[in-house]
Amino acid sequence: MLVTSRLTSSIIPPFSVSRSIRSFGPSLRSASLGPSARFSSSRILRLSHLSSSTTPSRFIPRRKFSTASSVRLANMTWTAPDPTSVGAPAPRVPEDKHTHAEVDQYKPVHLHLDWNIDWDARIISGRVSHDIELIQPGLDSITLDASYLKINSVAVQGTKVDYSLGTQRGTLGAPLQIPIPATANKKGDRVHVEIDYATTEHCTALGWLTKQQTAGKTNPFLYSQCQAIHCRSLVPCIDSPSHKITYTATVHSRIPVLMSALKDDDKPSQNGTYHFKQPVGIPSYLIAIVGGDLEFRKLGERTGIWAEPPNADAVQWEFEADAERFLEHAEKVISPYSWTRYDSVVLPPSFPYGGMENANLTTLTPSLVCGDRSLTDVLLHELCHSWSGNLTSCANWTHFWLNEGWTVYLERLLLQDVHGAKEGPAHRGFSYIIGSKALKDALAQFADNPRFQRLIPAFKDGEDPDDAFSSIPYEKGSNFLLYLERTVGGLDNFLPYAKSYFHAFYNRSVTTHEWREHLFKFFESNADATAALNKVDWDAWLHGEGTELPVKMEYDTTLAEQAFSLADRWIKFLEGSAGEKAHFSLDDIKGWNANQVVVFLERLHSGPKVPLAVTQKLDEVYGFSKATNGEVLLRFFEVALEVEGGQYAQQAAEWVKGQGRMKFCRTVYRALNKVEPQLAKKTFTDNRSFYHPIAAAQIEKVSTIDARQSAGDEGRGSRADRGADMHRCGVASDLGLAGAVEMEGEVVTVFGSTGTGKTKLSVELAVALRAEAGRFGAYTSGEVISCDSMQIYKGLDIITNKATPSEMQDIPHHLIGFLDPAGDGDSYDVTRFVADTNWIVSKLRAQAKLPIICGGTTYYLQHLLFPGRLVTTPNADAGVDLEQNETYRGLSGEERELLHQVSPDNEAKVDLATRAAEDSELGMKLWQLLQRLDPAMAQRWHYRDARKIANSLRVYKETGVPHSQWIAQQDSSPIAPVEGVSGYRKLLFWLWCDPPVLRDRLDARVDEMVTRGLEAEVRQMHAIAQTFTHTYTSGIFQTIGYRQFAEYLDRLDTLASSAAKTAAFVEAVEGTKTATRQYAKSQLKWVQNKLVPEVRRAQAAIASGDVELYLLDATNPAEWDDKVRTPALDILARFLRRDALPDPASVSNPRAAEQYLMAGRTANQALTKLGADESAPEGVQTIQANRLYTCDVCTWDPTQPVLVRYVDRDTHRKGRVHRNNVKRRMPDEEKQRRIEEKIRQGQQKAALRRPVHPNTDSQE
Repeated sequence: MLVTSRLTSSIIPPFSVSRSIRSFGPSLRSASLGPSARFSSSRILRLSHLSSSTTPSRFIPRRKFSTASSVRLANMTWTAPDPTSVGAPAPRVPEDKHTHAEVDQYKPVHLHLDWNIDWDARIISGRVSHDIELIQPGLDSITLDASYLKINSVAVQGTKVDYSLGTQRGTLGAPLQIPIPATANKKGDRVHVEIDYATTEHCTALGWLTKQQTAGKTNPFLYSQCQAIHCRSLVPCIDSPSHKITYTATVHSRIPVLMSALKDDDKPSQNGTYHFKQPVGIPSYLIAIVGGDLEFRKLGERTGIWAEPPNADAVQWEFEADAERFLEHAEKVISPYSWTRYDSVVLPPSFPYGGMENANLTTLTPSLVCGDRSLTDVLLHELCHSWSGNLTSCANWTHFWLNEGWTVYLERLLLQDVHGAKEGPAHRGFSYIIGSKALKDALAQFADNPRFQRLIPAFKDGEDPDDAFSSIPYEKGSNFLLYLERTVGGLDNFLPYAKSYFHAFYNRSVTTHEWREHLFKFFESNADATAALNKVDWDAWLHGEGTELPVKMEYDTTLAEQAFSLADRWIKFLEGSAGEKAHFSLDDIKGWNANQVVVFLERLHSGPKVPLAVTQKLDEVYGFSKATNGEVLLRFFEVALEVEGGQYAQQAAEWVKGQGRMKFCRTVYRALNKVEPQLAKKTFTDNRSFYHPIAAAQIEKVSTIDARQSAGDEGRGSRADRGADMHRCGVASDLGLAGAVEMEGEVVTVFGSTGTGKTKLSVELAVALRAEAGRFGAYTSGEVISCDSMQIYKGLDIITNKATPSEMQDIPHHLIGFLDPAGDGDSYDVTRFVADTNWIVSKLRAQAKLPIICGGTTYYLQHLLFPGRLVTTPNADAGVDLEQNETYRGLSGEERELLHQVSPDNEAKVDLATRAAEDSELGMKLWQLLQRLDPAMAQRWHYRDARKIANSLRVYKETGVPHSQWIAQQDSSPIAPVEGVSGYRKLLFWLWCDPPVLRDRLDARVDEMVTRGLEAEVRQMHAIAQTFTHTYTSGIFQTIGYRQFAEYLDRLDTLASSAAKTAAFVEAVEGTKTATRQYAKSQLKWVQNKLVPEVRRAQAAIASGDVELYLLDATNPAEWDDKVRTPALDILARFLRRDALPDPASVSNPRAAEQYLMAGRTANQALTKLGADESAPEGVQTIQANRLYTCDVCTWDPTQPVLVRYVDRDTHRKGRVHRNNVKRRMPDEEKQRRIEEKIRQGQQKAALRRPVHPNTDSQE
C-alpha cells in the first residue's frame, strides 16, 4: 500500500537532525551525564543521589518532603537485614476467576509446542504437550482454557480420550474438560496431555499483516499479544498467572520466526524449522511469537534488536547507546539478570501498543524510533519487567498492580540513577508529574465504575481483565511504593527491601497480601519503620475509590516548571493579558527534552481553545508540525485540532494513516472527528486494513459515546500512560467524543413470535452478504447471534428448536448451547447476555462482519438495544453501607437475614427465589419484606412472583436505593446510546404472522417435535435433572414442553393401562401446544406494547436513519420470497449503504404494519387502561398501571391474599368468582332476607304473567 511507503519515511527519520524541534535532548541522555556512576558493591546500597530525602517537593524546588507524603523516622542507624535472609510467606491457595481451570487443584509445569504456520490461511496448527502436576488427590478430570480453537484430538498418558469443549463465552473462552485416569490422580502425580489443534480466524492473540503492511513489502508478518487472557486463543492451556511454566517449541515456517525464548542450539539446524527453549518459568501470557523479514543488530554483549531490513540501521542507532547500560544499571540496583539475553523486536507500524515485555523478546512500536533517542525509556520500562511481572508475577489479574506499579517504580528509580546525582532527582520527579496527569484522567474515566479506581479492582463474574486496564495500576501503584519508600525512611532502607522482595518471590506468583506480609517481616527489626507502616491507611491505598490519592504526593518540579511557565505565557497571550508585543522564540525551549515539550503542550491544551492563527504562530516559532517525535506531534495535533479549518487537519489525517499505535490513532481520530468528521471517516475507511483489528474496532467507536466519558480518555495521550499504551487497556466507553455525532457501526435484528422463521431469514441475510459483494456496502459477510434465553443451554435441541447444521448453512452462530443446565446456567440473565453479545459484536465489527441478532426473547433484545429503559443494578458494587439507611435499621433480625441471602453474586438470589417459589410462606415473607423496603414495587409484583420480588430486593441490597427509584431516575435521563450495540445503527425486522394461522402452525410444529423425538429428549434431561435441585421456573427447565412431558414421565409408572398412558401422553402434547400458543401471544404483546414504543422514542431522539423497524409478513410460506426475503435484502442493502429507505407502512403487508407498527399499544394493555399521560415517565407509568390491591372479598386466607390490578378492578368485580364470593360473605340474615326478597319478586312477576279471567259469580 502507498500508505506504508509514506509511513516508512515518517516513522524512521533521517539521521541528519537540525537544531529545530526535530531533535530534543534525549530524556535519558544529557550532555552532563558522562560515564555511568558505579554502585557500591556492598550488600546494602547507600546511594546519596538516589535518596528520597534529597528530592524536592511539589512546586517548591529543593525543599524537603513534608509529612503529607512521608513519615520521618527517628532511628536512622538501623542496618537492613541481608536481602536473602527474609523468605516469602507460605504459598497461598491459588485462585483466579479469569480461568476455567481449577488452579487450586492442579498446576502446569511445562509445555512443548510443535507448530506449523500456514501463512496463506493465517492459521497455526499442530500439537501442544502439557505436563500438569496434581495439587489435590482424587481428581477425575482437568480443565484447560480454549478460545476460538479447533480441537482435533486429545490424548492423556499416550491414550486418546473423549474430551468436552464448552461453548465460547466472550474473552473468557470455553472450558476444555479432559478426563484423567485413576492411575494418575494422587497428589504430586504428573499428567501428560497432548492436544492436536489449530487456531482459527477468530484468534484474539495473533496479528497477521500482509506484505503491503510491512516496510520491506516482501513477505507477510505475524506477531502475538497474549496479555491478559488471550494465550488461550493461541494454545489450549491453563491461562492464568497463578502458576509459572517452562516451555520448548519447534516451529515449522517458510518465513523466519522468533519466540519469547532462547534459540535451542542443542537441536539440529534445519531450513524452515526453528527450535526454542524457555528454561525460566513464565506466566502463560508471556508466550509470544513473531515472524517476518527481520534483521538482527547487536546492541551489547547481552542485548540486541530485530527490525525489518529497511529500518534496521535507524533502529540500531536509536537503542544502541542505552540498551546494555540500562541492563547493567538494573542488575546493580535489583539483582543479576536471569534470562541470559535481553533482545527486542521493532514491529511494523500497525502494532497497536507501545511495547510488551515478552521474556527474551520485548516487542516495541516503531513510533519509538524518532531519530533522537528521546523515547528509549519505554525500553527501560519493559526491561524492568524482567524482574517485576516476568520473574515475580501477579497471582491473578486482581493484583496486576504488583506487575506494573513495581515496574514503573523501578523504571523511575533507574531513570534517576542514569541522570546522575545532580539531575537525577529532577528527572525522577518529572516522570511522576507526567504520570500524575495520566492517573488523574484514568481515575476520572472510571468515575461511573469506581471499583476499577481501586488498586485492587473488584471484578464481576465474566468480566474481561482488559476492562479494568488503565494507568491506575501503573501510576497509583508506583506512587504507593514511593510513599512506602518515604514512610520507612528513604531509599537506604527501602532499596534493600526491594532486593529482598524480588529474591523472596523469585520465579513465583504473589498476591498483595503476601507482598504486604513480607514487607512487614523485612522491617520487623526496625521499630520506627514498623510503627510507621502500621499507620499507613492500607485500605485507602488498596481499596480506596475516588479521583485523589490517599495522601498528597510531592515531587521535584524543576523540569516541569519551565514547561508550565512557558504554557502560562502563551495562555496569557491567548487571553489578551500579555500585551500585543508578547515575544516568543525558539530559545524558549532550547535545551529541553521531549518530555518537557509534551508537558508544555498538554498544559496549553488544558487551557482555552487555541485559535488557528495562534496555532500557526506556535508552529512558526517552534516547528512542532515538523517534529519526528510522535509524542510531540500527537500533543500538537490535539492543540491544533481544537478549531475547524486550516492545514493541520489534513496533515493529521496524513500522519494517522501510518500510525497503528492505539495511543496515537485513537486520539487523533477523536480530535479530527470533532472538527472534520467527513475527513476522519474517509481517512479511516480508506485505510482500515492497515490497522490491527483491536485498534480498528476502537477507532470505529470514537463517535458513539457521550461527552462525560470522553473527558477521561484524554490522558491516554500522555506518554506515561502505560495502561493505555502498552497493553490492552480500557473498554469501549473509553473511546467517546464530546457532543452528539452520527452513530457508527451497524447491527441487524430479526425477531418475532416463535415459529415465524427468524432463523431462516437470518441465515438468508448472512448468505447474501457472503455471495453478493458490493451490494451491501463494505460488508461481505455476517454472523448470527442468538437472542433466545433457552437456546443458550446444552440439551433439549428439539424442544428449544435450535437450528440444525444444515439450516445454519455454514454461517457461524453464537450463544447457542454453551451453558450447562446443571452448572451456572441458572445465573445467566439479561446482564450477562448483553455483555456477551456486546463482546461478540465488537469482535465481528473488528473483522468487518455484520452482526445479525436473531431470537424471540424480546426482553433480552430490548435491553441490548435500549438499555436505559430496563433496569438491572447500576454500578452495584460491594460495600454499600445499609446501616446508614433508616428503613434498613428498622428491619428485624429475620428480615435482615432474608435480605442478606439476596447476594450480589446472583447465586443466593436464585436459590432464594427458587425456594420461595416452592414455599408459599417464604414467598410471602419476601413480599412483605419488599413492602417495607419498596412499597411501590411490592404493589407491582404478585407475592407468588418470587423471582421478580427477589430481583427488586437485590437492587435495594446492592445499591441502598429502592428499585422503583432506579426506574424513576432512568426515566428522567434522556434516551442515548450507552455502549456496545446500543451505540450502533439498528435495523429491526419483525417477522409477523397472522395469529390464527400462527396458532395452527405452532400446533403442527409441536406434532413435528414429537415425531423427531421430543419425549426421548425430555426423558434424558429429566434424568439429569434428578441430580440437582431445580424448579420449573429456572434455567432450561422453564422451556415450554419440558414441564408438560416431565410431569407425564413422573406419572407414567403409576398408570396401569395403555389407554391411561396414551391419554396422559395426549395431555402432555396438548399442554405443550397450549403453552406455546400462549407464549407466542405474549411475545406479540411485548413487541406491540413495549418494544415498538421504545423504537419510536429512540427514533425521536436519535438521528434519522439510525433506528429503523420493518414488519415482514411471514403468514404464507409460499409468499416468503416476495414478502420476507426480497424486501429484507433490499432494505438491508439500502440501510448499509445509507441510501433512502422505503416507508415501513408500504412494505410486505401495509395493513398489518398500520395495525401493529402505527396504532400504538393494545386496548387491554395496562397503560392504555390507565389512560396515562404519554409524556409522563414510562417506567413510573408502568408501575402505577400494574399496581395490585388485595381484594378483601375474594381473600379467605390472609396468608394467601387475592391480588388484582387496579386497572382491572371493574372487570374483576363483574366476574363470577368475585360475585360468588360476595354471596359467600353475606350474613345468614341477609342471605335469608335476599332469598325472601327474590321469592317475593318472583311471585310478583308470576302474578303479572297470569291471565285475567271474567268474574263468574256475577253471572250466576
